[in-house]
Amino acid sequence: MSNSSRRGLLAGAAMATGAIAGCALPAGAARNAKTPFDVPAATIPIAGSDQVFPVRRIYCIGRNYAAHAREMGSDPTREPPFFFQKPADAV
Repeated sequence: MSNSSRRGLLAGAAMATGAIAGCALPAGAARNAKTPFDVPAATIPIAGSDQVFPVRRIYCIGRNYAAHAREMGSDPTREPPFFFQKPADAV
């Protein structure tokens, strides 16, 4: 690879990340930059308002056997069971 090609690649990478001090990105470039990791923020509506609240954590409770369901105040014969399996790549 020639030096001019290498400099061009480095300059392009620096501009894409906004790393060149004193140089502006093209208009709207930073706002419109998308990555495969861009996901919408999880929110829930606030009752009586048009605002939303961010969801940062989800806690789950398992009722995986009848005695445990009774401990939690549920009737194990009334509610159908549900099954959750995390993705194989989750830690």
